[in-house]
Amino acid sequence: VNEREKPYFIGQRYEGGIVFELTEDGHGLLVAMEDIGAFSWKEAKSECLAYKGGGYTDWYLPSKEELKKLYKAMYDVNRSLRKEGGKQIRLSEHWSITETSAYTAWLFDFKAGTAIYNNKNFTYYVRAVRAF
Repeated sequence: VNEREKPYFIGQRYEGGIVFELTEDGHGLLVAMEDIGAFSWKEAKSECLAYKGGGYTDWYLPSKEELKKLYKAMYDVNRSLRKEGGKQIRLSEHWSITETSAYTAWLFDFKAGTAIYNNKNFTYYVRAVRAF
């Protein structure tokens, strides 16, 4: 697929979120228009699954790798979030679904651009993603 045939672009509002990742087959990932809140890791998982942003019900807690991709697209995503009335990605830590042990999981620090891990009982921000 050449660039002119691609129907989507990074930063586009689509199906309840903002496009932040595109695959060769024309699919991709969307980030929610706002943080769901701040929760423990276990709560973060269930809050994402219960989230109904844009009327869609297939949101989930992103992986560490998906959050890294979101970080790389953050400039375009935040510009679109501002324009579309959403809330920009906070320059703070967000939970990922990626576990390191029974007691710890990865976070992505959007200020530093790095992944770190911490105790699952601690509270961090949560922003859901979904595939399209």
